[in-house]
Amino acid sequence: MTAWMQALYWATVAAVVVGSLAAFVPRRIAVGSRAGVVATAVATTTCTVFLTSRWIGIGHPPIFGTYENALAATWCLLVFAVAMLSVPSLRGVWRVALPWALVLMAWGMRYRAEPAPLTISEKSLWVDIHALFAWCAFVPLLVLGSIAAVRLVRRGADWDDLRPSAVQSQVIVSAAYVFFTAMLVTGTWYLNILFGTFWQWGVVETVSLITWLLYGMVLHGILFRRWSTTWLMWVLVLLIPPLILSFFVWSVFPGTFHYFDVPLVRPY
Repeated sequence: MTAWMQALYWATVAAVVVGSLAAFVPRRIAVGSRAGVVATAVATTTCTVFLTSRWIGIGHPPIFGTYENALAATWCLLVFAVAMLSVPSLRGVWRVALPWALVLMAWGMRYRAEPAPLTISEKSLWVDIHALFAWCAFVPLLVLGSIAAVRLVRRGADWDDLRPSAVQSQVIVSAAYVFFTAMLVTGTWYLNILFGTFWQWGVVETVSLITWLLYGMVLHGILFRRWSTTWLMWVLVLLIPPLILSFFVWSVFPGTFHYFDVPLVRPY
């Protein structure tokens, strides 16, 4: 990694750390909110430039391996937080997004940062689309579940900037579920192209299917059972572990073809 890339990477880490600390500053202290918003904007900018430079340098989207996937998920969280700054009831999304971004970057640091040559099966637009749908599903659901956790833990606090309406929650869950479905569909389609079958009961596929069914139940509860706000928040919080597991379980199971952190074999 060049000095320029290292500078961008650590600038992103520093901004995420500052924003994560600002998230715990009481809202009545205005400087905390301002610092968090600025840190979110800076982290988004530096992370965007870093990933773009890496993409140009390696010749493919930076979505292969845990290191790159953690950074891609971090970028999606940051972009989502910036996008929500214009929505008054969701302006404080950065308060939950940046701590998660810090966790993801810390997780990614445990793995090899050096890019590896892609195999023929990885050089496909289907893989890129599959990953894009994955992060478009993961980020909104993670954020919404985290907002629910914050509001349940601190019921008496003033969370005007973290108070999605019933309609907003329904839209977020619905959109994320569509992306989750699209992720599964593109994954099964490319699986058929590679192996001649639309499904395999591997750990990644099984966990993802279970999580997809669980969120399908949530969507059904919102649309047809008119779940109360409190009940919905508890369910969204309880689904955070299977959500994270479904999107990162592949990084700890080298036996699956979703595993990309294969040690590089060098000629020396």
